[in-house]
Amino acid sequence: MAELILHLPGIESISGSALPDPLADALCKARYAGRYSCDPLEQVLGCAPIPAPAVLSVLGQGLDPADRYWLRFDVLRMVPDLTAVWIDRPLAVDFDAPAYADLRAELAALFDSEGLEGRYRFAGRFGLIDLPTRAECGFAHLDAAQGGRLDEFLPDGAEAPRWRRLITASQMLFHRYRALDRADQTGAGLWFWGGGASVAPGSGAGDLCVADAFDSAPARGLANWLGASVDSRAALGGGRLDGRLLAGLPLAHAEAGQALRALVSDWLRPALEALRRGSLARVTVVGSSGVWRLGRLHPLAFWRRRAQGLAQGAQR
Repeated sequence: MAELILHLPGIESISGSALPDPLADALCKARYAGRYSCDPLEQVLGCAPIPAPAVLSVLGQGLDPADRYWLRFDVLRMVPDLTAVWIDRPLAVDFDAPAYADLRAELAALFDSEGLEGRYRFAGRFGLIDLPTRAECGFAHLDAAQGGRLDEFLPDGAEAPRWRRLITASQMLFHRYRALDRADQTGAGLWFWGGGASVAPGSGAGDLCVADAFDSAPARGLANWLGASVDSRAALGGGRLDGRLLAGLPLAHAEAGQALRALVSDWLRPALEALRRGSLARVTVVGSSGVWRLGRLHPLAFWRRRAQGLAQGAQR
């Protein structure tokens, strides 16, 4: 069965009034499958548990996670005001670019000072840290922390002081690092998240293909873990699907309005047209906790006036 699976982590937190009309209308008429206590993508794909984001990033780099505990770190924009420091979206920092060589050296010295010699690696737009055992510390997921106060999402637990020091020191480092000066930036710092250990390879990929639309290490890692093929397409296009296509669209990793508009133009509109023509059997939208399903008859669900599972304010 030809099916497009749109993985949209964080879609539930976006008010319906902020959604583009085609997306809001589609979700209003979709069949809402309800909230899941576990990762809904695991339920849709029929596999569990999916490795942690850091482990998927390791797999996406073609590395072996082995029997270690992995953390991922990204550079986030952090916005101070009179009351607090607020966590914003990731910044497009390429650690491999020559322009960031000095920054990379200073971060390496910072990690070394915290006893992490030889346990970190830079991987383009993010970095990885491997630990011999699970960190005695809780790390907030990037999607959950965005938009929140920094002090409410800092690491907690027995080993939290080390990671809090790294976050604070990185903010001071980025403040000194002039190559990151941009008109839309008032601060930056590292964010550690997505921790986990390797798990047994997944199975049941069947006819699943994973679209690596954003050159995403987690997308490639998920495909590697499942044994699925990888498709480099950046949009659905007009071609016919022979099986299931999973496209992960990181709404939280870009300017929200731009990401939503690209979602509609590159994926949703072509998918709705394919549903109408009969070349696509179903569109499944997977959020952080809920699932919506669209079929050929979904436009007839005119009685639905509100998209279930979204943030309050999702009025039509």
